[in-house]
Amino acid sequence: MGGIGLPRRMTGRDDGSEIVNLESRIAELEDELRETQARLRDREGMLHALSEHANDLTYILDRDTRFTYVSPSICNLTEYEAEEIMAADPGGIFHVDDLPIILTAIEEALKSPGEAVAIPDHRIRHRDLRWLYFEGSAVSMPDVPGVNGVVFNCHNITERKHQEETIYRQANYDPLTKLPNRLMFADRLTTALMRGAREKNCVGLLFIDLDGFKKVNDTLGHGAGDELLKVVAQRLSDCVRQDDTISRLGGDEFTVILPNIHGPGAAEIVAKKILERVSEVITLGENEVYISGSIGITIFPDDAEDEETLIQHADTAMYEAKSAGRRTYKFFTSQMNRAAIEKLELETELRTAIEREEFDIRFQPIIDLASGAITGAEALVRWNHPKRGLTSPDVFISLAEEQGLIVAIGEWVIRAACAEVGRWREAGFGQLRMAINVSPRQCQEPSFDTRVAEILDEMDIPAGSITLEITESLFIEGAHEDAVAALHNCRNKGSHLSLDDFGTGYSSLSYLKRFPVDVLKIDRAFVNDIVTSAEDRALCQGIVAMAHAFNVKVVGEGVETEDHAAVLRELACDRAQGYLIAKPLSSDEFSAFLSSWDGVPA
Repeated sequence: MGGIGLPRRMTGRDDGSEIVNLESRIAELEDELRETQARLRDREGMLHALSEHANDLTYILDRDTRFTYVSPSICNLTEYEAEEIMAADPGGIFHVDDLPIILTAIEEALKSPGEAVAIPDHRIRHRDLRWLYFEGSAVSMPDVPGVNGVVFNCHNITERKHQEETIYRQANYDPLTKLPNRLMFADRLTTALMRGAREKNCVGLLFIDLDGFKKVNDTLGHGAGDELLKVVAQRLSDCVRQDDTISRLGGDEFTVILPNIHGPGAAEIVAKKILERVSEVITLGENEVYISGSIGITIFPDDAEDEETLIQHADTAMYEAKSAGRRTYKFFTSQMNRAAIEKLELETELRTAIEREEFDIRFQPIIDLASGAITGAEALVRWNHPKRGLTSPDVFISLAEEQGLIVAIGEWVIRAACAEVGRWREAGFGQLRMAINVSPRQCQEPSFDTRVAEILDEMDIPAGSITLEITESLFIEGAHEDAVAALHNCRNKGSHLSLDDFGTGYSSLSYLKRFPVDVLKIDRAFVNDIVTSAEDRALCQGIVAMAHAFNVKVVGEGVETEDHAAVLRELACDRAQGYLIAKPLSSDEFSAFLSSWDGVPA
């Protein structure tokens, strides 16, 4: 605004026009001043409104990171009053972990006045104690009057951070148990091994599989199974240190990484805690359930120095724990590794065995104990392995079930057994019945009963000429209703049903009520000591009495001596099978046996 012009000199005469001009000029200047002030007020109001309602923050910090100015938007976003922020310690507003970020920004800005310094995301506290995220820039303005410090201009990125965190959790955490998932497990294991190698410490890896989880899932439903997994996840967390990592890999498989341990002893302590804690009763609604865990343990660097091998070894040890009876733990050994390699080779060979027709059938006779007459035989599959020779089903059946090959092998066995029944009928032994083992997995195959009927029709074999043998595992593992219905249909069409290895699992009368069978087979483990063990004798006697109450025949397996046969006959057992009668025979050997058999001595 220009100065007011005054006359250079005053004259004696009356100069009214100049005064009028001066007053007019003053009025004009006053109008201009009012207009300028109004514009300034409007601009100030606009800036205040923008600052009041913007998500961006403007604040000034001195060298000690104390606030010397805060914009109204800070107060709106944090719900603190400006005076509260100005009076607070920096750690009361900024997250304490982010204070170094702010201090560094101040130092960099002061070094280069007028130049904006980028600030990465940092947190400012809300009154309700949650954290808001901001990022922006800082600039030093030493030449601007009234600016006492470094000016920070930041924008709110809280929503973006929450979205990033959600994506991160979805990618790295199991949504059910909230534990790290397979991806994060791999990352944590890599970090633990790098640290262990650097600090010359051991790392323990525990691979945990729940025993009995499938039964809970099948009987109580998937909702109950999910609740059980959440309980187990919490119990596992109770057994480890803060630096340890528990992960859920999927299903009922969990892992525990134990970094910075001094040896196997520390891992063993944790494994024992886990087994004890997991086996405690779990309440699911109105049901109390019990489960256990099988744990495989491997140690870095003793067992392996890379993640993949370490995981494989822990998995191998876990399966050894299951094979040892479950509810236990096993450390990995080199012998297990050899067994695992052998198993892998066997899997590959088994896949080609069906195509190469390497399987064979042996027939073990079954006799009536009262008369000594042959009532039939059990078809026992063997594998004519090109290198191993004749291989027992104990070696490959469980492997076939794991690999999904049991259905194809099982159908081949049914066909081969029915072909032998056809030869019996041609030779005049049509009264004999063939017992054929059927796996739980095979029964669960869609239209299993229809397929059996088609094979019988195709080979012109009466349904009453075969007995389908199942084991208690069909029930222990949670029988599928479709499998039970299919077996019922087979029985309704004339085939007999037999419950094999009775007494070795969770034998229950409920099986006989839910699943009527024609035959119970007492496992050889009880027959073996029936002469010398009062307990085994009493157990066999109880099985026979129970079966007869249900009008079910009983076969004693593993009969190897005349004393075995005599005791079973005394207990009113109906039939016998074992080496006293004959070992498993080829088709030709069985035909010769039929002609020469004259009965077991009384």
